[in-house]
Amino acid sequence: MDAGGSGGRNFLLTALESIRGRKTTPSPASDCGTFRQLFSKAPEAMALLDGNSLSETNPAWDNLFGWLDADFPGKPLAAFMPDLTLPDQGSLAPLESSGLRRDGSRIRLEVSGYPFPWQGRSLRVVTARDIAERKGREEILRKSEQTLRKSDGVLRAVLAHSPLVLFAFDKEGVFTMAEGKGLEAMDVKPLELQGQSVFSRPSPMKSMQGPVRRALEGRDVDESVEIAGNIFEIHLRALPGPGGPGGESAVEGVMGLAVDVTERRRAEEDLRRSKEHLRTVISNAPIVLFALDAKGTFTLCEGRGLEALGLKPGEAVGKSAFEIYRHAPQIRMNVRRALSGEEFTSTAEMDGMWFETYFSPVFKGYDEVAGVIGVGINVTDRRRAEDALRRSEEQLRHSRKMEAIGRVAGGVAHDFNNLLTAITGYAEILLSGTAAPAAGTAVSTAGSASPIGEAQRKNLEEIRKAADRATALTRQLLAFSRKQVLSPKAVKLNQMVGEMDKMLRRLIREDIELVTVLDPNLGDVWADPGQMEQVILNLALNARDAMPGGGQLSLETANVELEGTYARGELFLVPGSYVMIAVSDTGKGMDEEVKAHLFEPFFTTKGDGQGQGLGLSAVYGIVKQSGGTIAVESEKGRGTTFKVFLPRVDKEASAQFPAAPAESLKGVETILLVEDEEAVRTLVREILRMHGYDVLEARQGGEAILISQRHKGPIHMLLTDMVMANMSGKELAEHLKPLRPEMRVLFISGYSEDAVLNGPGGLKASVPGEPGRESSQGNSDAFLAKPFTPKTLATKVREVLDGKPAEHRDLAGQF
Repeated sequence: MDAGGSGGRNFLLTALESIRGRKTTPSPASDCGTFRQLFSKAPEAMALLDGNSLSETNPAWDNLFGWLDADFPGKPLAAFMPDLTLPDQGSLAPLESSGLRRDGSRIRLEVSGYPFPWQGRSLRVVTARDIAERKGREEILRKSEQTLRKSDGVLRAVLAHSPLVLFAFDKEGVFTMAEGKGLEAMDVKPLELQGQSVFSRPSPMKSMQGPVRRALEGRDVDESVEIAGNIFEIHLRALPGPGGPGGESAVEGVMGLAVDVTERRRAEEDLRRSKEHLRTVISNAPIVLFALDAKGTFTLCEGRGLEALGLKPGEAVGKSAFEIYRHAPQIRMNVRRALSGEEFTSTAEMDGMWFETYFSPVFKGYDEVAGVIGVGINVTDRRRAEDALRRSEEQLRHSRKMEAIGRVAGGVAHDFNNLLTAITGYAEILLSGTAAPAAGTAVSTAGSASPIGEAQRKNLEEIRKAADRATALTRQLLAFSRKQVLSPKAVKLNQMVGEMDKMLRRLIREDIELVTVLDPNLGDVWADPGQMEQVILNLALNARDAMPGGGQLSLETANVELEGTYARGELFLVPGSYVMIAVSDTGKGMDEEVKAHLFEPFFTTKGDGQGQGLGLSAVYGIVKQSGGTIAVESEKGRGTTFKVFLPRVDKEASAQFPAAPAESLKGVETILLVEDEEAVRTLVREILRMHGYDVLEARQGGEAILISQRHKGPIHMLLTDMVMANMSGKELAEHLKPLRPEMRVLFISGYSEDAVLNGPGGLKASVPGEPGRESSQGNSDAFLAKPFTPKTLATKVREVLDGKPAEHRDLAGQF
């Protein structure tokens, strides 16, 4: 029996009625005992009232109000129920009232009362029941009903606006309900399905027949179907009916829900393709995708870039980055930076490879780092290309700097050559004992001798020696600036090194071992033999000076094939076949600062008086002018190797014979001399007259043209400076040659043949003797570089007039 319901009250009232309505008259003692048993055991709070005061209460009343039984007798009912008013007579119908507990708290009660006459006394029985729990249940029920009503509204709103369809079928598969916005995607209307069987419905509902049939068999159905070109997820559940004869429940119908997942499936497919694409990218791109937890342990490590590190995808997962990269302090530092909350990109070197890595911390809460995600890109090829580009740019800047210095050196050498021509020429004239006649004085064929004293001769010898040294310095400047005159031929370097062996052994000290390693199949190079000897000699002497305590000097030759990247990126050479000659020493080596200035003129690491700093600059110029390049490899304390690369030629080296001396340097021909430098013009004029020539003298091209027009006789030679103001020697020759086709031409210049031939207003011809190219001026034209001696000039003039080939080494002004 429910103690909280009306069962207690009915039970007690029934008991009282049975007592009062007995036909046999019990004894008073018996009736009193029975009532008290029922009264004390009643589950509801009960009290006997005598008037408005409590006469007796049961334990349930005591527990409800928190009073002891001894405290109740004589207390008014109002002390427990201050808001209750009892009727004067009759019963008190159940009503709600408040009760007051002993501790002062109030409780919600349902109170009722009944008259109870007893032994001539008019008593009342009052029952009280705490209805707080019931009220709570009622409030919950009320709220549930409100929620249900709201839910029903929400459900209908969801059905009206979401891609859902709510289905119901009877046991025959007939639609009893079909609601939801998803019907639009099925291309049907809600009322159109009502009362129709799914099994008789033609397409597009045909795809639901199988799932509905399985649901009517009592199975749960959760699958996808295609309806009207859209994809629906359907969920069908059987509705059981009453049990059959065997106790089994029959299926009364099916309830179901269909959700249009077309867009989601498309999104999932797009996501799947994106994941596959990302996986393909990660698997094939040179990247590493990784994630670390807060302790620096890998939780993800994927990507083809792992191959370069010797790792497999996922191999590093579960391992600490600090342990894996314990020998890579920069990487460990980067991980610590990222775990401290810093987002950055860093480039680090690992096992000879370069990775550009992006680190991004992952935060948990406001400022707690939960881990790191990042991506590393293998940029080794890019780094190498950048390094190669940087080296190329540095070499280009160095080349431009050397070119600028060369132009300055060439200009200085040109002016010095004019001065040295006069100094050397007049010194030679005085030393020969031939006095130069005054201007305009006829000179006899034999000339006039003027003896000089011994003291004067010694002074003149010193002047000539000083001029020779100045000439050598000027020639070195021209060599550096690639403006000297070369006489190239096909040269066998092995033969040249062999011929220089004895000389080199005399020049280097006894504590230095000379080792030669020569390629027996070495090809020929197109170069000036004398200048190539100078290159080898200067490099050998430089190696000797780098080994003050002795060591080994090695000369090596080899055929090399330079590939495009190496040739262009490192040496500025076109790809092709080259001959290499390497000169190595085991000396003290050089640092980067010294190497940066190594080929600059007047740069030297030697002490005062031990060198002028022109040896290597001359080597640089000769090699560059010969179409090659020079590279240096050196480390401090580990020696130095100079490698000279020259283009290889196929033709055999021709035999080199010195030019036969002219039988006589005298002449009677007429020579038109054009020179804008007065000192040089005066000297050349006197030298030519001393050798019997008739000289027509002009200061510049326009004056020479006038002289040619006025001179009625033949002019056998035009001897002209190449570089002059207003009109160059070439332009003058081009103007006069058509008028005097028999006239031969000899160019002189303080600039080199390269500047004369290829510079602005130059001859635009190759070095004489180079195969496959001819001079634009014909075979009768020649060139003589300043400074020159009187003998050199007289010899050259005679050879040109006689039409004999001249040894080009004489053209370099060597004497």
